[in-house]
Amino acid sequence: MGTSCEEAASARSGPAASGQGFEPILTPGEVAAVGRGETAGGSPLRRVRRRVGLDRNPLRRRVDKIETYVVLVLVALFTLAAPVAAWRTGQVAYRDGVRTERIEQADWTRTEAILTGVGTPVRSHADSVRLVRVPARWTAPDGTARTGYLSVAAGSRVGTRVPIWVDRSGRRVAAPQTHAGTVAKAAMLAGLVVLGIGGLLIGVAILLRRACDRRRLADWQSAWLRTEPLWTGRRRAPPTDHGA
Repeated sequence: MGTSCEEAASARSGPAASGQGFEPILTPGEVAAVGRGETAGGSPLRRVRRRVGLDRNPLRRRVDKIETYVVLVLVALFTLAAPVAAWRTGQVAYRDGVRTERIEQADWTRTEAILTGVGTPVRSHADSVRLVRVPARWTAPDGTARTGYLSVAAGSRVGTRVPIWVDRSGRRVAAPQTHAGTVAKAAMLAGLVVLGIGGLLIGVAILLRRACDRRRLADWQSAWLRTEPLWTGRRRAPPTDHGA
């Protein structure tokens, strides 16, 4: 611990240790604080505080503290907002899905279509399995005849009966939404909300880091311009008056 204190003092005091008469930047109390709680040792709580930037390390700059506080605010926003937004989105999607289930189950009817001709291939899933589009006819719920085209397995014969779903007007529709589909859709939308909020806050954190890095680089450059002559003993030449 003593070595850490001496290194911290030397890093900030610069040439003071070589007897050039400069005042140390760190006071003895600050040096003791660095060695007491901010070194590799310390309690688990102190180590956690050091990792997240909530320690009292006097070497931590103002821009570092600002970045730490803003990041903590972003984490708090995600922790509070993401679950609420996801839950709310999931509820709305679930209610809409249940409503859709009831409407489709009440209005759509399962019936059978009869193939009336041969068709042409529409797509191939494998060498031995092909789908063809063939004409067919079926009866609407009001008793009227309807015709259209269906995609069926290749080799289906004329007169083959194929189950289909139709609405009240007899127009062919997809199968009604199931409750499992409703739950899956609600869960997917809730997850997308969490990912969206997380991605947005991560983007803000990245922009914050870049801004803070630019500030740190500017501070380091300014500090070096002030310190380099003291360490090297060189003096910068005064600006040349070009108008003279």
